Amino acid sequence: TVWSRLRAPAPDVLRAARGPLPRGYEDYLQLPDEITARTYELAAKITAGYPTQYDKALAIERWLDQNLTYTLELKEPGGREPIDFFLFDRKQGHCEYFASAFAILARAAHIPTRQVNGFLGGEWNEYQSYVAVRAGDAHSWDEVYFPGAGWVTFDPTPPDRHDPLGRGGDGIAARMSRLVDTLRFQWTKWVIEYDLVSQLSLFKDLGGVLRGAAGGMRDAIVDHWGTAAIAAAAIAAAVALRRRRRATAMAPTRATARPRARSPIGRLYDQTVRRIAKTGMAIEAAATPREVAERAAGKISAAAPELRELVELYYAAEWGRRSDAEAERRAEELAAAIRRVIEALPR
Repeated sequence: TVWSRLRAPAPDVLRAARGPLPRGYEDYLQLPDEITARTYELAAKITAGYPTQYDKALAIERWLDQNLTYTLELKEPGGREPIDFFLFDRKQGHCEYFASAFAILARAAHIPTRQVNGFLGGEWNEYQSYVAVRAGDAHSWDEVYFPGAGWVTFDPTPPDRHDPLGRGGDGIAARMSRLVDTLRFQWTKWVIEYDLVSQLSLFKDLGGVLRGAAGGMRDAIVDHWGTAAIAAAAIAAAVALRRRRRATAMAPTRATARPRARSPIGRLYDQTVRRIAKTGMAIEAAATPREVAERAAGKISAAAPELRELVELYYAAEWGRRSDAEAERRAEELAAAIRRVIEALPR
């Protein structure tokens, strides 16, 4: 269960925010050396006369909205400092330009600010009661820190005047699009990611329907007709997809794509993680190698430095595509040292 506080603190609370920054928060006032003098001057000009950080932040947000325009057509700044180029010459850009400019101007005015990249908005799906968040909802905005109130969102990108969590269009095409999205969602849930928990959940729901069959089968069918229709459509889609895949597999092809082979260091890392898992430590599928190393440090503390070093070699080999015989030799030494520590653990 997730609880979200969607409303920002009241303006009066933010205007009254006072006090020192928490330890380490001075980082949110740092600026690169290449920021130009006229950018500092612009920040001072925009915020002049405003008594509080909140009013200064609003002034910066308002100035960007009123003086610059949104576009996805980018232009290279050449050798120019990008924010200076955006503010004074190009005066057009997408959300990352607006968010970056806000952060620079706010910090130049001694306002602790951080830039955020993520997703904003989505489309409500009335068939399965979820919000579909797509790549097109990617966005960049800012957060300003106020003592006693925390981080507060500021979005300097000019708005497109739409409801960020709207229901989308009401026409036939829009509704059909959401229905197709529902089928994709069901396919992923019940076919692609179908695990034991999902199976038990499905059979539990099915058992509830069957138990009510003696006295209220008709009501159960009425209550579950939407799910049944979606399931039937998903099965039909699955059959069609399997047929298409089978036909594609049988068709002659000039070349067969092969998955990229794991590097020797990647294979050593995989073996090491499997050994760690056998000690009883749960390793989530979404955990990054560095997270695995940190969590395993308590279990195999004697090999924690070796595991961290192996992870860094793994990153360089798998994602940096570095092929280094010396690194592979070192990875073998590290994996062997970790294996000895694991084998020495009490059973």
